[in-house]
Amino acid sequence: MKKHMVFTLIELLVTIAIIAILAAILLPGLRTAKEQAKKMACSGNLKQFGLANFSYAQDNNDWPPISYTNGQLWDYQLMPYINYPQTTAEADNKSGYSIFHCPSALPNPSYKAYRSCGLAYNKYLCCGHSNYISYWTRLSRIETPSKTLLIVDMGYGSPEHEFITFQGPNNIPWVADLASQYIKYISYRHLNKTNVLFVDGHAQTCAKGIYDSANEGWVPQGTKWYNGGTEY
Repeated sequence: MKKHMVFTLIELLVTIAIIAILAAILLPGLRTAKEQAKKMACSGNLKQFGLANFSYAQDNNDWPPISYTNGQLWDYQLMPYINYPQTTAEADNKSGYSIFHCPSALPNPSYKAYRSCGLAYNKYLCCGHSNYISYWTRLSRIETPSKTLLIVDMGYGSPEHEFITFQGPNNIPWVADLASQYIKYISYRHLNKTNVLFVDGHAQTCAKGIYDSANEGWVPQGTKWYNGGTEY
């Protein structure tokens, strides 16, 4: 007669405990690996925006996409260079996400997924408001392009949530450094770091730098924002 293996209650509990311990050890590593993949995908999107930015500048006498026109800000101006439709109706008819979406972010719940946008542009380089005229410059005249921030991860309402494309100037299309309310929209959602596209076209993951307590935001380490400005 065959003998059947019978687990005692204690053996079963020990087995479950071992499985739980292994899961506790392995799951954080799996989550980190998954987040690293998302961070790399976001960085790839930013590099595409770098190429789009260069193409736009070539077509516009070396200027970045400066605008203060409602719904036609930097994102609108770069759309033809990333194969994104320039009307909300066409964008709303698209399915899935565009490269404006960060894989680590939560899409805007109030609009179609294709219009979700988790990126923001350096306000000093593209805001068409008269207060920023002194900062405007052609891309080739930026003194330290490998340090000057161009585009960065942005959160709206919370660090994880995205805003939308076709933004208005009173919304959150831009970010800025210290002493600006726009600093608080820089999102550090990639393992407590943020992805940055620099003017020279390279993308880099930056840690939190100086904290602005008045405006509740951090400046990414290793960034500069305009000619003559501070390198943080």
